[in-house]
Amino acid sequence: MRSEVTVLLGPGQEFRFDLEGEVPMAHEIARRWLDDEFMRLECEPLRASGKVLTADKVLV
Repeated sequence: MRSEVTVLLGPGQEFRFDLEGEVPMAHEIARRWLDDEFMRLECEPLRASGKVLTADKVLV
């Protein structure tokens, strides 16, 4: 099985990441990394309530 992530932003904006041979992060380590990156990049919550879902962090 091939391990690859493709991100499509629009026509002509495609990014491919080959993850073959990469060791997956443990769930808690991955969550912490995403939280840290969300804060480091000064991302803003998508919802007016301020609640931030994991899916929202990925999209932002």
